[in-house]
Amino acid sequence: MPLPANVDFAAGACLGIPALTAIHAVNLFGDVRGKTLIVIGAGASVGHYVTQIAKARGARVIATASASRAAHARAAGADFVIDYKAKDVAATVKGLTAGKGADGLIDMDLYSTTSIISNGALAPHGKIVCYGSSMQGDIPVSFPTLLWNSLTLQVFVVYELLSKDRETAIAQLTTMLEKNSLKHAIGERFALRDIVAAHEAVERGDIIGNVILDIA
Repeated sequence: MPLPANVDFAAGACLGIPALTAIHAVNLFGDVRGKTLIVIGAGASVGHYVTQIAKARGARVIATASASRAAHARAAGADFVIDYKAKDVAATVKGLTAGKGADGLIDMDLYSTTSIISNGALAPHGKIVCYGSSMQGDIPVSFPTLLWNSLTLQVFVVYELLSKDRETAIAQLTTMLEKNSLKHAIGERFALRDIVAAHEAVERGDIIGNVILDIA
């Protein structure tokens, strides 16, 4: 895909799968103006874009992130960031929504957030959109919770988008890029000759943002 003239290749390297995943996830909620969305992992690549896109469309975003990535999630526009390692996410969400719960949840790991759903983080008729999981096998989900709250669970993988959905997402992203409406998180840059160090940096998992290779 051609990049708009105002977007450099380092930013382009950040886009691809994360931004396409993020914008399609938000698209699955339709009009989000005035809605409250929980964004799981707002300090990570996809969640950082999800937060920006949802905020640009008028949503209130309650994000989860570790303490070390909380500032990064706030920089994306999150209205409130929950340290999921230190706080009860479902209880905090209910407190922030006067007991109602959020209208939707965008999830990077269904396995770890099933308890959030079961403990009332979503309002009746809410929706869960999930694009991944750390669990390779079956994941238990509380059917009574889904049933008696009329919740919708929708999952997708970005590689399998329908052509019309992919075209819509790309067009929307291009418009945002042309308007400089997206921040791209570049955590560290390496020359190609230092690719081993770049891989090691990714494996450590302590860099906030994307690791970029500069190819001269």
